[in-house]
Amino acid sequence: RQNVLEIIRTGRELNIPMVFLTQPSLFEDTEYWQTIQGGDYWMTQMRLSISAATQWRMQEIFNQALIKICAQERIPCLDLGARIPHDSNYFYDSTHFTEAGAALVAQELRAFLESEGLVP
Repeated sequence: RQNVLEIIRTGRELNIPMVFLTQPSLFEDTEYWQTIQGGDYWMTQMRLSISAATQWRMQEIFNQALIKICAQERIPCLDLGARIPHDSNYFYDSTHFTEAGAALVAQELRAFLESEGLVP
């Protein structure tokens, strides 16, 4: 929370227009992903073992906090995490996009920027 607020403060000081996006993921909170090992390289270094479903629930805590902060600070925020399907056609690992995923992100971002009046 403090890091995001600091980014917003700095951006405002520098008169930089800002837009935030939540983080999508291949993982989701389903029975299937509850049986799959989640985690990232930094989690294995900590010897933390969680399911992919738990990893998504943790990510959603951050995503929802970002949405709330942006609303309070009146900063546009695209809930991209809710718009990108949890589908391997769009991800080549848990968070990185395939070409189809990148194209969908671009499409969603364009539509959001236009709807917010942030681009002509």
